Order: sequence, then C-alpha cells, then structure tokens
Amino acid sequence: MTKPENSFQLSVPFQLLIYHRGGQIDTSDEPMVVMGNAVTGICSEWFFDKSFIRSIGLETYVAGYYDKLPNKEIRPYTNGWGVYPVLKVNTSLFSFMSGYWYGKHFYAFEGEPLFGSFNPYDPQEQEPIRKLFTMKFAYSQQLLKNLSIGAQVETYTD
Repeated sequence: MTKPENSFQLSVPFQLLIYHRGGQIDTSDEPMVVMGNAVTGICSEWFFDKSFIRSIGLETYVAGYYDKLPNKEIRPYTNGWGVYPVLKVNTSLFSFMSGYWYGKHFYAFEGEPLFGSFNPYDPQEQEPIRKLFTMKFAYSQQLLKNLSIGAQVETYTD
C-alpha cells in the first residue's frame, strides 16, 4: 500500500488455504473432506536510519476456519476464528516479537497446532476458547558473504 522507499510501510496480507479430499469416486466409503482457512490483517512498520532500533512494527491478523463436512470424532468444530495482534522490534543485534492469540473453535489444518482449539491427535482434548501470549527472540550474525549463524527462542503462556 505504500512505496518501498518510505520509512513507514503499510500492507494488507491475505492467505487462503482450501483442502479437499474424497467425493470423486462414489463407490468409496471414505468420507469427503472440505475445509479451509483464511487469514487477513493489517501490518504497519516504521524504519529508522542509522539507529540501534532498525524497525518497529505492529501487525494484527484475523483468521477463520470452516469445515463444510465436519466429522465430530476427528474435527469437532464446524467453524472458528482467531485474532492475533503482534508487536515486532528489529535491532542491529536481535529481533523480538510479542503477540496475543485469542481463538474460538479455531483449527489450522496446515498451520501451527499450538493455536488450535483442539488436539488433532486426540480431538476429545479441546479448548473451545484459546488464549495465548507468545514471545519470540532471534539472533542472527553474518559471518561471511554467504554464511550466517543464528539462534531463535520461542515461548508462550496459556
């Protein structure tokens, strides 16, 4: 949404993932599966020249989940949603990110299981409302032109 050379950047990301299995062969006893995830949000980032703090960003995402033909024994929810505001700080030495996830009946079938409202390996283990505080700390150092080393620590509290 903004020019790449601006010190303030604003963007509206969008992701859509749809999964479909079965239904093509009517002689099969396999249940048909049709489900999807959609995510959008607004991302803002301020860049600073010649400063220890290189950028500060605020991102807010809204995610949705829909299961057209739920199998309650495997996927207990028909639809769900989540909101994830994130604060990011990038410095000349490290990066830091902190966020808060609030989800209701959400499931990301190809995403991070931590944010889901049920355990895909044990669907009876459910948290209809999922609240998480997340933090990520990353360090990266370039050693040579094509060689860098890095470390990352992620934590959360429920």
